Amino acid sequence: GLPDDDDEASRNLEHEFAHGLEGTGVRPGLLALAMGDRATVRLNRACSLSIRYGMPLLVEIAAWEDAEAVTAAWRQAIASLDAAHPPRLILAGPAGPPDVETVAEANRAGAFVTVRTPGPGHPQTETALARHLVEPAHEGFDQSVLVTMDLVMPRVPVAAPAEPRSPYLIDRFALALMEAGASALGVRRIMIENPARALTILPPVS
Repeated sequence: GLPDDDDEASRNLEHEFAHGLEGTGVRPGLLALAMGDRATVRLNRACSLSIRYGMPLLVEIAAWEDAEAVTAAWRQAIASLDAAHPPRLILAGPAGPPDVETVAEANRAGAFVTVRTPGPGHPQTETALARHLVEPAHEGFDQSVLVTMDLVMPRVPVAAPAEPRSPYLIDRFALALMEAGASALGVRRIMIENPARALTILPPVS
């Protein structure tokens, strides 16, 4: 979570947001928040910082069932802040895919949910995940999904070369989505347009 407002760690953090990491001029591109104690206070402050410095806001939740409470608190927080560009909210949940209600709630709130693919070496799992996302009840899923990948090494035979991860997402998982019934435009939104909308850094508020 974010440090408290009045301590040195908080001041150092905001200095990096404004001036860059260790004097390099390279500013952070994402503000992350793990929900826990004082959740509403922390979320309010995270929204304020996200607006002030133009960064997307990623909120880590323990269970997808927590998504509705977070989006409700987020809406309330940004309603009290004056900004031409409200923060982009990304909900990062557990390893399993979000349920239909979570995707619908994210879509209504203009937020994104992360969907973690199994990575190379799990063809059956990637097919099942693609079918889950494209099922008819997941209307609007392509507007809200951000695809990510497990950071663990794929379970492939030792003799087989490891498959690069970016080509896997573009070639294999995109194809699995289309085979499950996603349109080419839907796949483009998931693979290109959603990351561009979610992760773009906006000019800081002056």
